[in-house]
Amino acid sequence: MTRIISERIAAGEYSIGEKLPTLEELQDAFFAGKSTAVARVAYTPLIDCGMVQVRQGRYGGHFVVSTQPIPKSPNEFAGISGQLARLVSALAQVTDRTFYGVEFQDTVSGERFGRSFHATLIGACEFSSTMLMALGEKQGYADKAASAATFDLPAPDDSDGKYTVQIYEQQLFSECS
Repeated sequence: MTRIISERIAAGEYSIGEKLPTLEELQDAFFAGKSTAVARVAYTPLIDCGMVQVRQGRYGGHFVVSTQPIPKSPNEFAGISGQLARLVSALAQVTDRTFYGVEFQDTVSGERFGRSFHATLIGACEFSSTMLMALGEKQGYADKAASAATFDLPAPDDSDGKYTVQIYEQQLFSECS
């Protein structure tokens, strides 16, 4: 029964924060005619591994708090620690860099939308042109608008298209340095 409940939690049948079946419901479903003490034993390993929490009181019961067992031994934390160290190292490599922001604007309503960031200026320009064409702009206008935004050239006449684009430089600095 413990394995079945654990598999149902992992599969998303029970979501985090959701109340699990009562001891009586488990007893009826799995152990008809037995005591609820047998059903209580089914929840014990799930409580011990941190997937289920018991709450007392009128609205109490057994509740899902994690879809996977929570590590408790130093060896389990060592694996997580290694993953965290790799993540910190990867983040350190992207700090103190320049990124290029892209934002589109509807020339009729003035609404801005579609903000994204790119590692290179050329990448931001190519993305801008591709997205303008996906929005229905003609290739000539899309290329002009993207180039103008990239190289600080005069923007094409607004009457040529429904959308414009802005490309701007964005610095990402590390606060840990």
